Amino acid sequence: LGPAFVKLGQIMSTRPDLIPNELIEELKRLQDQVEVDDIDIVTLLKTELDEVTYNRIASLSSSPLASAAISQVYTGLIDENLPVVFKVQRPVAKQNVLADIQLMRDLVVLIEKIDSSIKNMNMLQLIDTFEQNMIDELNFTLEKQHTIRFKEQNGGNENLSIPEIYEDFCSADVLCIEQMFGTRINEYPTRDLQPITTDTLVHNFVDTFLDQILKYGFFHADPHPGNVLVDERGRLIFIDYGSMGTLSKHEVTSVQNILIYFLLKNTDQLIEVVKDLALY
Repeated sequence: LGPAFVKLGQIMSTRPDLIPNELIEELKRLQDQVEVDDIDIVTLLKTELDEVTYNRIASLSSSPLASAAISQVYTGLIDENLPVVFKVQRPVAKQNVLADIQLMRDLVVLIEKIDSSIKNMNMLQLIDTFEQNMIDELNFTLEKQHTIRFKEQNGGNENLSIPEIYEDFCSADVLCIEQMFGTRINEYPTRDLQPITTDTLVHNFVDTFLDQILKYGFFHADPHPGNVLVDERGRLIFIDYGSMGTLSKHEVTSVQNILIYFLLKNTDQLIEVVKDLALY
């Protein structure tokens, strides 16, 4: 599978309402078990970083800790004892993404010729949006900025643990991030001696997301289980800030009003807000 199809599989792995359970279990493997590329991480970092910065790397794994659609992650230590991960882009990732997207478009055109009713689903428009999201994820400078912004806005939330970015070790194709330790959120209930109950964890997750959307209008847009961990204190850890959602002030207000009128069972006002949001 190419990177865009892997990403699509990751998205569909979180939709049991649309996909049979047997297929869901297979797609879950794409969350952090994508086929590994042979990357010479030492040579890559020597190329991307200046000599002084590279020499601050005390140790570096030769095999990836995890592999994703467009990147692989390697562990290391910087400044003698700081545990970090280096997220590096796969070779020719952008070319492969664009090739996948074009194939998706060709498939949609073919399907529309077979069944004209498919045109009403605006599949090509969905693919355009998907393509832009993938291109944004290829921009590691943008992901670095996303991570910093997320930490600035949510750093005071005691139910979150947010990684530091080490900017000296970052480039257009490399991110250096504090290594975070935790259990995947979907595996958390099976653990013994949990620091918080599952109900509290769910409450914290929902509360955190409502904060991101309703308070800041800036939220993690790819929270599949491979991107959400729970640490030993029960705090949530979001990783991979390549895909983030942004809402304008008007959109945030509209979403707030939708929730308010829904809770008040005010159908007339709810319809008006939804209509306004659709036309905005």
